[in-house]
Amino acid sequence: MALVLLGRLTAWATDWPQYRGPATDGSSPDAIATTWGTKSPAFVVWRNTSLTNGFSSFAVSQGRAWAMISKVDTTGNLLECCAAVDAATGANLWVTPIDNAP
Repeated sequence: MALVLLGRLTAWATDWPQYRGPATDGSSPDAIATTWGTKSPAFVVWRNTSLTNGFSSFAVSQGRAWAMISKVDTTGNLLECCAAVDAATGANLWVTPIDNAP
């Protein structure tokens, strides 16, 4: 599964450092375009196919995006992990195990 972010505008957009945004209400103080003109924006900014089995929303802050994913380790155990990517490019920054998956 490829993860898609709409967010090349992160340089001047409000951070979403927690689930459902800064106020945890799912709203954004940023203006949202209502007219697109003759050329629509590119909705897929980047893809990262290494982030499979995601089970959370993204938190975005300071140019990075974090998500919870599950990964199988070298012994076949399923692990819950936190993954961080560059919000502008989708490049992997790090993945760290949090716990064994149930």
